[in-house]
Amino acid sequence: MEVDWGGLENFRESDLEDKNFKLPIPIILEEDSISIGEFEYNLCVSGVLSKSDFTTMCVSSQVVGENGEWWGSQKADLPDEVKDLIQDKIQPLLEYWRNIGYVGPVGPDCIVFRNTEGELDLRWIDPNARNPISMIPEVMSNKLNLPVWRNTNITFNEAITDFNQISPLIKEIESQVPNCKIIPLAFRSTSQNPSPVCKIGIFTENQESLDQAFAILSQTVTIGS
Repeated sequence: MEVDWGGLENFRESDLEDKNFKLPIPIILEEDSISIGEFEYNLCVSGVLSKSDFTTMCVSSQVVGENGEWWGSQKADLPDEVKDLIQDKIQPLLEYWRNIGYVGPVGPDCIVFRNTEGELDLRWIDPNARNPISMIPEVMSNKLNLPVWRNTNITFNEAITDFNQISPLIKEIESQVPNCKIIPLAFRSTSQNPSPVCKIGIFTENQESLDQAFAILSQTVTIGS
């Protein structure tokens, strides 16, 4: 099947700026965000962009450990002022994508912070013109009717090449936590490079149950990237 790239197959990086396709908004490094204000949230906005509309599917927040290590992401419970800020600040990014002919799934990451005047502000750290991983557990959450979820990487002491290897751990946690469902999402092993890391989604009715499941999980495996 032939693919119509709309001329993009001939683009070089310099062409993007020549054709005025340079990003119209500042993109900062996540590590630099602490220098611009008081940190509030690290978020991913999952949605679907069309030529005339944008539908927000989910806003997820990053979950980190005490030492800053990545523990996963989960659906964010945000105040209205943050929701309104996201809707305002995402408009230039949406228009940029439309102007270059892109429509489809998007999942830009951002930092929300208080500036030196104490006002809430936002900076994008990764545009992500694609489906983010958080879209998958959000769809599963709706199907399972379990509204609170978290996706995370877990690391075992041996290579995981079959989801059946982690079934005993999943059954143990589900038996201890009411209305909890754990679903394997992916694993890193390939035929040439076995890996002890896999990604799972944890789905529960409330945050307390999610924290309980996560605590049991962390006693058996290493959490995070």
